[in-house]
Amino acid sequence: MALACAAAGIEAARQVLAAYDAGCPPTIVLFDADSAVVENAVRAMRASLPCQLGDAVDGVALEPGKVWLAHDKTRHVIVEPGSPPRLRLVERDPVNGCRPSADLLFGALARSGLPALGGLLAGSGADGVRGLSILSEAGAKVFVQRPADYAPRDRYDGVRALGLDLADLRQEAIPDWILEQTNAAG
Repeated sequence: MALACAAAGIEAARQVLAAYDAGCPPTIVLFDADSAVVENAVRAMRASLPCQLGDAVDGVALEPGKVWLAHDKTRHVIVEPGSPPRLRLVERDPVNGCRPSADLLFGALARSGLPALGGLLAGSGADGVRGLSILSEAGAKVFVQRPADYAPRDRYDGVRALGLDLADLRQEAIPDWILEQTNAAG
């Protein structure tokens, strides 16, 4: 599972993590937000979640029960196939002005050939729109968060303009959709 969000999508990401159990799917949550904002949002959850929650680390195995938060503005996060697959932190120029880049993460996940789910949560800008399209074309199940009236619509409108076959979800429906998809996949 790979989620990407800006500050406007942090609450949706928190709801997903709160719905997880100890056997949650291996998950990467990429934030296009200040590290301090991310840390404040997840501080209380770090000790209360049944799954393991940590900051993305180079070379860490993607395994059930573990969630990795990517918010280091100096490195991109990609997925390297293998048994088990691993996270890689790479130093590269920003992609479309973003680092870490959702486009790069989703694209790497698509190229890995691993079964995947991907979601683009609310935010401004277009980061993640192209990557979600690549992930969808690779056969992954994908979704976009339908923004609330007060939230930025850039990412949502960008994804909808592509005409992708995806789930268009309200914030409160996202955790159930993810759990249904992962349970169906076994």
